[in-house]
Amino acid sequence: MSTTGAQASRGRWRPKRVRPLVVGVIVAAVCLAGWFELAEDFSYSENVAAFDAAVVAVVSSLRGPVLTVLMRVVTASGGIVAVSLFTAGLVAALASRGRRCEATVVGVTVAMGVAISTVFKGVFGRVRPPAELALIPLPSSASFPSGHAMGSMMLALSAGWVAWRTVKRPAARWAMVVALGAWAVLVGFSRVYLGVHWPSDVLASWLLGGAWFALVIGVTEAYLPCSPSAPLEA
Repeated sequence: MSTTGAQASRGRWRPKRVRPLVVGVIVAAVCLAGWFELAEDFSYSENVAAFDAAVVAVVSSLRGPVLTVLMRVVTASGGIVAVSLFTAGLVAALASRGRRCEATVVGVTVAMGVAISTVFKGVFGRVRPPAELALIPLPSSASFPSGHAMGSMMLALSAGWVAWRTVKRPAARWAMVVALGAWAVLVGFSRVYLGVHWPSDVLASWLLGGAWFALVIGVTEAYLPCSPSAPLEA
């Protein structure tokens, strides 16, 4: 290979911006460290069992007819069908406005996040909480990690990233980011409230999702930074 060809090849793999990649890798490493700790310990650690029992006791004490109805609605909004529809709608809206880069990031982040969650459910095969704790039918899938918590967090993070990049007014930008974050947290809380997941399942899902999102955004911003074109809002 000629010197010019070798330089061109090296240039293709050199990030355009190094800082986002470094930050993304560091954040992903921290999240994965926490996730590995939970994944390694949930089956035998007394600390994880005590944490789960304490949180379940507190959350169960909050149960009431009105809150139960609300949590059923929230948990449905974080299911695979709802998250898929929300994601498809956002991807279509972004693509129609010429934001194909952001559309691709959202689609890849959510789709791969759900796939990762599904794979690890099969790997760990954790048993769900006892049926007597559940306010809705227990799903037949394994408990660890939570698909609802993972999918909703992936959608919230990627949509929040889009809002941060494209919404011009700071107040509106912050409102959207906070609302998306609150929704994802409520979805995770609803799974514990309804008795179909252990708290450590939800926490692990958020950590795993945070790691995946940090890697996606780090690589995107380093190698394929989306063009800072006109904002989406009028």
